[in-house]
Amino acid sequence: MNNRGWGLKVMIVWICVLGVALFISTSIAVEKLNIEITGDETINTSTDNDIKEEATSKVDKKIDYNKEYQTIEENMKKAANNYILEMQYTEVDANHLKLDLASLESNSYIDFVYDLKDNTIKCIGYVSVGYTDDKFNYSPFLKCGKNYETKGFIQRNMN
Repeated sequence: MNNRGWGLKVMIVWICVLGVALFISTSIAVEKLNIEITGDETINTSTDNDIKEEATSKVDKKIDYNKEYQTIEENMKKAANNYILEMQYTEVDANHLKLDLASLESNSYIDFVYDLKDNTIKCIGYVSVGYTDDKFNYSPFLKCGKNYETKGFIQRNMN
């Protein structure tokens, strides 16, 4: 019995053909109009010049490496503090103590530290611990190849 209507197979074929055509036309429109859909589902139309200017401005923004290295030094201070607390050092034991970065790393007090400008270079350093005014004082010293060295870093203080 043929009622000359659409069968299921014909309907699926037509939906697939329309889907492919819609995909191709959308791809062409996006390429020609240079439409960029961002994560918040807003549509941003940009010209080639806008894109080049944006890329240039990102390159022009300089990373403040000194600030980033100082953040690493702060993390070294926190790691040394955790080490002192966990090992239950007294003020007499910890006064004039030097904790090297490798020991803090190997005992998981801090993640391994690599140079920010060249991540193939392993940084070295130590934290000098003192005790004054009823509290521990931590002075981190870091050296990352030729790219960064804390003022006052002394190589012989390394274990």
